[in-house]
Amino acid sequence: GPPLSAACKALVRSGGRSGSVGVASNGNHSDTLDRAVVDHCLDYAKRHCSATEAGSSALSCLLNRQASPDMPRSCKAALQHQQLLWLPQPRFTAAFAEACKSSLMANCRAAVGNAAAVRCLSAIVLSDTLAIQAAESPTLGPAGLPAEIVKPHQHRVDEACRRRLVDDLLRPGVDDQPAAPVQPGSIG
Repeated sequence: GPPLSAACKALVRSGGRSGSVGVASNGNHSDTLDRAVVDHCLDYAKRHCSATEAGSSALSCLLNRQASPDMPRSCKAALQHQQLLWLPQPRFTAAFAEACKSSLMANCRAAVGNAAAVRCLSAIVLSDTLAIQAAESPTLGPAGLPAEIVKPHQHRVDEACRRRLVDDLLRPGVDDQPAAPVQPGSIG
């Protein structure tokens, strides 16, 4: 395959650690990378992100290729989760607040503030996406169990809310109406 960029090599070297992984900061984001990106995107990065791409890190390459139909769903979900974690002060639109109210009430009651609410929803979406993908494996479900004995997993965050997480927060529109920030006790 193509030679690995320095950032990708750092991801490979960090292989056994859990949590987040230190990477060179590009000036726009935190210098930590969520473990899910490493776990679910590394093989794809090795195949598609060469060190010869002008000034591109493995992460930049992955973000640029996010719409690629051959990128695994687990990698796309991990990248979206990473991007949501990078949002310092997410701004909720009225449409986001409406679409996500029931998901926030059911799953993130303890979240205080927009950033905590987004982190909570995003972590659940990532976990559910990975569990669903594993359960859909033709031979093995989650934790290596035979697929035929694995109980089907459902998303705990409504589809409309999952869509709004990406559309409103990662690709915000200019005419979106802001909603009030999440306050203590305002969920449920």
